[in-house]
Amino acid sequence: MSIRQKLGLGIILPLLVLAALMMGAFHLANRMMDGMNAMYQGEVVQLKELKQIADLYAVNIIDAANKTNVGGMTGVEARQGMLDARSQTQTIWRTYRSASMSDEENRLADEVERLLTPADREVDRIVAVLDGVKPGELAPYIMPLYNTVDPFSTAVSNLVEYQLLSAERSMAALNGLKSARLGLLMVLGGAAMVALVLVGLWIGRSVSQPLALMASGLSRMERDLDLSQQLPIVRQDELGSLARGLNGVSQQFRLTIGEISGMTRTLADSARALSTLSGESRNLMNRQQAETEQSATAMNQMSATVSEVAHSSTSAADAAARADQSARRGQSVVREAIKGSETLSSQIRSTADLITQLTNASNDISSVMDVIRGIAEQTNLLALNAAIEAARAGDQGRGFAVVADEVRTLAQRTQNSTSEIAQTIDKLQQGASQAAESMQQGLAMVDQTTETVRQCGSALEEIVGAVDLISEMNTHIATAAEEQSKVAEEISRNVSNISHIASETNASADTLMGRSSELEDLAAGLKAKVGQFHC
Repeated sequence: MSIRQKLGLGIILPLLVLAALMMGAFHLANRMMDGMNAMYQGEVVQLKELKQIADLYAVNIIDAANKTNVGGMTGVEARQGMLDARSQTQTIWRTYRSASMSDEENRLADEVERLLTPADREVDRIVAVLDGVKPGELAPYIMPLYNTVDPFSTAVSNLVEYQLLSAERSMAALNGLKSARLGLLMVLGGAAMVALVLVGLWIGRSVSQPLALMASGLSRMERDLDLSQQLPIVRQDELGSLARGLNGVSQQFRLTIGEISGMTRTLADSARALSTLSGESRNLMNRQQAETEQSATAMNQMSATVSEVAHSSTSAADAAARADQSARRGQSVVREAIKGSETLSSQIRSTADLITQLTNASNDISSVMDVIRGIAEQTNLLALNAAIEAARAGDQGRGFAVVADEVRTLAQRTQNSTSEIAQTIDKLQQGASQAAESMQQGLAMVDQTTETVRQCGSALEEIVGAVDLISEMNTHIATAAEEQSKVAEEISRNVSNISHIASETNASADTLMGRSSELEDLAAGLKAKVGQFHC
């Protein structure tokens, strides 16, 4: 059996014993609770019911009769109280008799029922005369009631005493059961303790003996420095595996010490070679330190040059920023000029449209004047015909001739006015045509000016873009120069650090030469120590 199984047995066995004891105690508690419940339902509840019956007859009914006789209660109230008490008594008694009873309890209950009948008759006699009864009139009924209720109360008391005796017997039985079960649990607990002690001793002995053998073998190996000794393997459990593992470790130690012995010789040779290399490294470090100092001087000069480049780039970036601001202001002016040209072009187009409308209107007027001229000529012709006809008529047509002459004169004047209006309209049309041509020429010039301004705006935008690009490039150059300056400074610091490190390395090389000598001595001492072991 392995140690794990033994330890598991040492853990599981106490748990099983504890579980068995707990189950026994739980079973005992359940038995006692069942007995207590049975005693409560069988004796205590019945005692409570019997007490209620005795109280209802001895207190409620007799007390109601006495109070009514002395005037402390009306007959109606007493009658209702007695009827309620008797009804409750009958209900409780039926419940009591429905439970299981022993022969003696049945006999006592039958005696109570026999005595209950005359008591009920006396109650009926009093109830029959309670309506309208006066104080003092119930005295003849009270004593017979006492004579019937007293035997009934005595029988109930006998039944109560029997119930008390039965409860004492049940309690004694429960106490006996408790004592017996507790004794059994104590015996089982003692036996379990003895068994656990024996199992513990067995487990301790099975573990301590192999450990003692291994401790003795390890002590011999330590005393004799003899790694060829083997620990005895007497068990096939974990302790046996431990002994085999220790024997394997001892064998590995033997092999390792043999290898260390060979390595010690190699270490001594390496220490001598290391001492030689340390001298060469010191010479190389001296040369490196001199070259590093020259590099540091060159890096300082380069750092100063880079700083000047960064300063110049920053100045150029500032100038480019100012040029960008001027170009942007010129761009704003060009935008305003473009807006003004577009507004002027729109107004000229509107004026040209109005002149065109005026020309069209003058053409319409010319058409109307032609109509008026035709009407005037027709009127003049008609007036001439009227004058001829009036002349033929002689004196009778003289008045008509005067009118015709006036009409002809009016027609002639109309023709003259029409001719003048036509001349004026012709001049107006000529002026409108010239104005329209001038407007078209002005519109073309405005469009050309607008296009030129737009080209200027595009050129300014390109200038702004170029200035922005120059500014950005200057910014990048300045940033790069600053970064390069920082890098140069960092390199300068690193070169200084390298020079310092070279100095320290040179000192370390000197120290290494001393340590190499010490390492040779240590290799010799290690070889002597390893030689003490017997492999």
